[in-house]
Amino acid sequence: MPQQFQCLQGHVWVAGGNDPALDSLTVIDCPVCGLSARLISRVALASEAPATVAFEGESVRELDKTSVYTPGSDEDSTSQAQPGEIDHVPGYQILGVLGRGGMGVVYRAAQIKLKRQVALKMVLGGKHSSPEGLMRFQHEAEAVARLQHPNIVQIYEVGQHQSLPYFSLEFVNAGSLAQFLNGTPQPPRVAAQFVLNVALAIHYAHQRGIVHRDLKPANILLHMDENRLGQTGTMRDLSAFLPKISDFGLAKHMEGDDQHTQTGTILGTPSYMAPEQARGQTHAIGPAADVYALGAILYELLTGRPPFRAATVMDTMQQVLTQDPVAPTRLQNKIPRDLETICLTCLRKDPNKRYNGADALAEDLRRFLQNEPILARRAGLAERVVKWAKRRPAIAALFVVSHVAGLVLLMLWGWFTVKLADERDIAQREQKNAEANFRRALMAVDQMLTEVAEDTLALEPRQEKKRRVLLEKALAFYQDFLEEKSDDLEVRKKTGVLYKKVADLQRVLGYPEKAEQSYQEAIAVLGKLAEELPEVPEYAHNLADSYNWCGELLRITSHPKRAATWFNKAKAAQEKLKEAYPREPVYRRDLARSYMNLGLVHKETGQNREALAAFAQAVEILEELQNQYRDPAYKRELARCLLNLGPALRRLGKEKELEAAEAYDRAISLLEFLVKTFPRDPEYRWELAIAHNNRGNFLGNRIWGQEAQNLALAEKDHRLALDLCDQVTADFPSVPAYRHERANTLNSLAAVLVRRKDFSAAEKAWDQAEKILHGLVKEFPAMANFQGDLGMTLGNLGWLKTTGKTPQWQSARACLEKAVPLVEAALKPNPKNPDILAMLRNQYRDLGKALLNLKDHQALATWVAHFTPATLNDKDDFFRGLFYLARCLALVEEDPKLAGDARKKLSTQYSVQALALLDQARARGCDLRDRLTDPVFDVLRKLPGFEKL
Repeated sequence: MPQQFQCLQGHVWVAGGNDPALDSLTVIDCPVCGLSARLISRVALASEAPATVAFEGESVRELDKTSVYTPGSDEDSTSQAQPGEIDHVPGYQILGVLGRGGMGVVYRAAQIKLKRQVALKMVLGGKHSSPEGLMRFQHEAEAVARLQHPNIVQIYEVGQHQSLPYFSLEFVNAGSLAQFLNGTPQPPRVAAQFVLNVALAIHYAHQRGIVHRDLKPANILLHMDENRLGQTGTMRDLSAFLPKISDFGLAKHMEGDDQHTQTGTILGTPSYMAPEQARGQTHAIGPAADVYALGAILYELLTGRPPFRAATVMDTMQQVLTQDPVAPTRLQNKIPRDLETICLTCLRKDPNKRYNGADALAEDLRRFLQNEPILARRAGLAERVVKWAKRRPAIAALFVVSHVAGLVLLMLWGWFTVKLADERDIAQREQKNAEANFRRALMAVDQMLTEVAEDTLALEPRQEKKRRVLLEKALAFYQDFLEEKSDDLEVRKKTGVLYKKVADLQRVLGYPEKAEQSYQEAIAVLGKLAEELPEVPEYAHNLADSYNWCGELLRITSHPKRAATWFNKAKAAQEKLKEAYPREPVYRRDLARSYMNLGLVHKETGQNREALAAFAQAVEILEELQNQYRDPAYKRELARCLLNLGPALRRLGKEKELEAAEAYDRAISLLEFLVKTFPRDPEYRWELAIAHNNRGNFLGNRIWGQEAQNLALAEKDHRLALDLCDQVTADFPSVPAYRHERANTLNSLAAVLVRRKDFSAAEKAWDQAEKILHGLVKEFPAMANFQGDLGMTLGNLGWLKTTGKTPQWQSARACLEKAVPLVEAALKPNPKNPDILAMLRNQYRDLGKALLNLKDHQALATWVAHFTPATLNDKDDFFRGLFYLARCLALVEEDPKLAGDARKKLSTQYSVQALALLDQARARGCDLRDRLTDPVFDVLRKLPGFEKL
């Protein structure tokens, strides 16, 4: 028998009938969007040809109106045609039934003129068309029409058909939260973010005078963006969906009387109903009732069940009125304490003790997600005792009576000990006051120093040094606190985290020694916490983060082996966290960062295939994360990884250039989105500048018979990067990384200008880069990468002066003699860096050329002796050295300043040097016989022992 299917996007179709294999399927892929779909029913099709309706560029077949899946309804989910239902509304084509309720039917329909899917809500005849039902229907239409919010289902049109009112609503494509949950708890941070979004939408409704009064998972629909369909790794990830609040049929207008609801009428759904609703106190129901419902939804997200649910409706309502909910941590022990406090604050019986608005709830959820102190506090002991007594009055009374006698006896004993008790009370009060003062001091440091530095000044231009001062002051306070309260876990954690924040800022501002010391302090404090309390993932997470950034500091200061040690420690800790908490995305993100950092170390030590494998692992993790979650951090990390993947692919040969180009393009697309979304954040602008500069370098070296076009595109990328660098360096002049990237961009731009034969513009760009880098080296002498880039820039200027019709050999020599020691210094910490080795080899070549043209044979021979140990690795290097020594032997004979013994001494010196170099080449297996046939080498062939070597 044919089977009917529907996917999460709402596409409905029939498969099977003639194929037994298809008839047995219960899951199949949608032929329109490719999503997995579920079996709705087995149907017998009508004989007539199916109708087709077009919307949003697709064609969806309307096959059987008598059996359609009903997302978004927790009522009667069957969709058999009912008496009085309609099959046509002017301007719409009915595609199926989405759900039924007490007020009528919601159809899935196509709005023919606008070619879009809608939900068509209609009051039907009979009991549904009573004056009260029609008034409530009109009331819902008015309420929804007043609300224009991305997390509230939007109303499109209101009308009548056959004297029956209807309105069309936004079609939400992924069912309801109730269907999604199905008793499954969600990760705490995902649940908090979801309820935060809903709370902000409810606050928006409250500001416009509307209280929902029936918030529940069935009335929160889920929408998945079309550009995410087919990309999301799992459909069980709640963060992949956008919540949409629906069904305002019970909504109350706060500015006027609720005339269609009488006092004493109980409205709502018991499991999510506030106590004042359960008592029927209609006029007392306000925004606090919606806050209660939000707490109930949060409770179900965390535990998989609502706070109250009994066998009958009346029993559930009795629980709502008389019982306190079971603490969520008793059902799911990994729920953070702060999030449990937020949830239970919403569920207080007294509306005045809940959050004073949905915005206050949203703010506390934001604080939780940002790891800030929340504002809500748990119920005190006295309040809990009073609640217990009200729940169990008989036991409480018996307890009081049984203790009266003992109390009388104790009074006599107490009279004798009153003085001692007074003294003890005084001591306890002093201790409590001291503890309270300590906590206040802790909070003051957080608010006045740490929060100001981290939040207020983080994005403010030209405030980076002030941020460092404030963080260092806060750290000094925490160090004092730690001496006073060495056993206080909160103080220890905050001290460790603050050491890491100070280290981050010291690293950004170019103080590597101080930063490394601060990272080590952070690792020491957080390492002890993680060792003492392995069951608390926060400590291990903070420790791994410190490992990672300490490694990054060592990497950028050219200590790759030490950097790799820390990166591997971070990776090991993050893999454990990922295994223990597989649904927590931040642990996967940090693991991807460690893979990427290890890839960078491999790339910078010439291990290109290992680098490519590490980058590929990082990209795989980050692709999945950025498809599942909306956090911009995942887009940023993915862009970084793609930028590093590009050069690794290029080194595998021309066949990988297309993949490299795609990696650069995707990275720029992701970063452009972040810059547009967060225009004040300098980090996104800086990283977009790096991306444009890297793609420009790629295009500038990419020649497929279209060199002119590629060079024009490369110059465009470099100039875009330069504009972005100018912005961030103007706003944050004390951050050396921004100035460094500006110099790198000028360097790259100059290389393209040379290829385009604009030598004067190239020289001007290299001069500007040299001035920036010279200032950075002077200000931060410990940063090896600044030295290396200054050496590269001076080498480029030296090379430029050797070209053209009138080479400036003396100027070229001066630039290159300054450049070579700087590049050699940059190579020392990492002698296998292929990029620096190639740069140094080129500079040796250019310096030799300049010295040869200046006929300074003594300097040239000295340079060859200096050059060979550092860079000899192939025939070209040995050949170049022998060529220059042969020229030295010729020049010494031509030198008019030399005579007699002086000439003979230098000639002997150059001869011995040449034979030693030839012997070294033979020892390394470099056969140069075929390359030493030029007449210039005649002077070498005459040397005793040459033929033997």
